[in-house]
Amino acid sequence: MILGIDIGTTTVCAARVSDDGAFLGAQTLPGAPLGQDHTQDPAVLLDRVRALTAQAGDFRAAAVTGQMHGILCLDAQGNAASPLYTWQNGFGNLPRGAETYAEYVSRVTGRPAASGYGLVTWLYLAENGLLPENTACVCTIGDYAAMRLAGLARPRMHASNAASLGGFDLPALDFDREAVRRLSLDPALLPDVVPSLEPLSARVFCACGDNQASFRGSVTDPARELLINVGTGGQLSCLTPEYRTVPHCETRPYDGGQYLLVCSSLCGGRAWAVLERFFRDTLRAFGTELPDALVYEGMARLLEDAAPSSLTADTRLCGTREEPSRTGSLSGLTPESFSPASLAAAFLEGIAGEFLPAYDALRRVRDFSALALSGNAVRKNPALRDIFARLYRLPLAASPPPEEAASGAAKLALDHLFD
Repeated sequence: MILGIDIGTTTVCAARVSDDGAFLGAQTLPGAPLGQDHTQDPAVLLDRVRALTAQAGDFRAAAVTGQMHGILCLDAQGNAASPLYTWQNGFGNLPRGAETYAEYVSRVTGRPAASGYGLVTWLYLAENGLLPENTACVCTIGDYAAMRLAGLARPRMHASNAASLGGFDLPALDFDREAVRRLSLDPALLPDVVPSLEPLSARVFCACGDNQASFRGSVTDPARELLINVGTGGQLSCLTPEYRTVPHCETRPYDGGQYLLVCSSLCGGRAWAVLERFFRDTLRAFGTELPDALVYEGMARLLEDAAPSSLTADTRLCGTREEPSRTGSLSGLTPESFSPASLAAAFLEGIAGEFLPAYDALRRVRDFSALALSGNAVRKNPALRDIFARLYRLPLAASPPPEEAASGAAKLALDHLFD
């Protein structure tokens, strides 16, 4: 049995996977409370990880994944010297002269950076006297947990986690250490980067990013399937064997020198929740209170009665990474199309259609055998699955098991065990 551990922001999960890749079950514990400046106590998270490994019993190997971008400091003995500054940390949005810390890091390194990226947080800590004097290494929470499980004092960092900190050279699959020096930070504090999931001890592999683990946990044939995940946000992901750039997509390290091409939606399934709130508020205005679950059930029934309509919805309600100020819109409004059923159908079409420009660009460079769909918004909404199948004209792959990130970390370990 292979154990995959996912250290999320709100929960820590361990999934068990058999040697043939079958999902055997999972256990989940609450994560660490969020403190001031969106920090978490790494000792609490490590305790959760140890408790889950103890509950799992005997396992052949364990692999860790978890929340990316965040950073914590370690001392020379491998003990946590700081809290975990999570991906939600906002230091990067604070001013540094005429620009923010995130803007400064982007300009100096020549590489994209955002608030919450570990490199940005590290710079803020260093320049404001908050970096512990005994800092010997910086890493992600996944790296820390894997290192401690393996009994080491310094982590080895998978390229997927390293890239999430910022200041990363994608073609070289290593930090741009000269760019880190230009920020007056010491690159010696960065761990060694490895391109493939590799063992840290007889039973523990190094940690990898949760996006990469979720991809592996969601697809049956990584080389040929397209994955779309729709949760609170949304992502389209596919594998490419070499570094390349494709319009509308971000290139991220995967494993074994391969890369993921990723198109992200900032709104995704949240648009469906926004529509549910609109219907619920409307009912309340007319004196009817319904719980969320019943409103969603009513929306599902609306879809059964939805006739073809001219109404279309742009559901990019939260903007995009390229255009943060962009807003959503409705078009094709007529006396006939402006109905609850048409509105519900248009929102689902908008959610599914947001990835079409990226999909069209990807089809110019490769073929796909099937479309894998994951995330709660898809699991709970069969109509959305049908719309994806129609718009993307691909057969739907089998639904992935739950806990895609944890089970995907285990499957990545399996890939290497049987190389």
